[in-house]
Amino acid sequence: MTQTDLAVEIGVSLRTIQLYERRNANIPMKNLTKMAEVFGMSITEMYMNEANETDPKYGNRKPFAHMGNPCYVMGYGKTLLMAPIILLEEQGVFIQALGTSTIKEMTHAGFVLEALGEGHHVAFEVSGDAMMNGTIDAIPNKSLVLGTEVAIKTFLKKSETYIGNPMVLVYGNRIICRQLDEVDAINGMLRCKNLNNSPEYQDFEIPISEVVALYRVVKKQY
Repeated sequence: MTQTDLAVEIGVSLRTIQLYERRNANIPMKNLTKMAEVFGMSITEMYMNEANETDPKYGNRKPFAHMGNPCYVMGYGKTLLMAPIILLEEQGVFIQALGTSTIKEMTHAGFVLEALGEGHHVAFEVSGDAMMNGTIDAIPNKSLVLGTEVAIKTFLKKSETYIGNPMVLVYGNRIICRQLDEVDAINGMLRCKNLNNSPEYQDFEIPISEVVALYRVVKKQY
């Protein structure tokens, strides 16, 4: 299939397809899904085929596990990490599956990283424009963020290192992406900040005791 044919199949321009073929290209989830359907394979298989075509050595190279994520050495100091993708429609299933092997069965996608974090990686689809302010730090609605899990105990010991960073918080029956503004360990509260300055987006606090899981955002994909 030519680049032009692929562009027509997924509804984008030829220039867009050419950009997608570059390493580290940020491909929207909807277009990744369409591409996988066109080639008749899963997103994971598509990423691995790309790695195999780039360097024949990858065809015989087995993945190594890093904190529960399958990984492949890409060369040039980079690693292809496979992470489960949690779409908005699957958030409830993910929350129920936390701490079980069910998470491993969810759809995975590859992210090229220059450094691996210390925790398990999970990708989340972002809902709403609370983190949209038009700057390079913005995280628009429907974008995908890759998060590294941070143990709650570790977070509380080193909370100051996470201030000002975008985080994914799982608490109650919700999953949100916000910038961490303040940690009040004495009163057991986290203050979450919206990047969007519109009046409808107000900063808020949540009890640390209600946080089930916490992820530091390490990569964004639009």
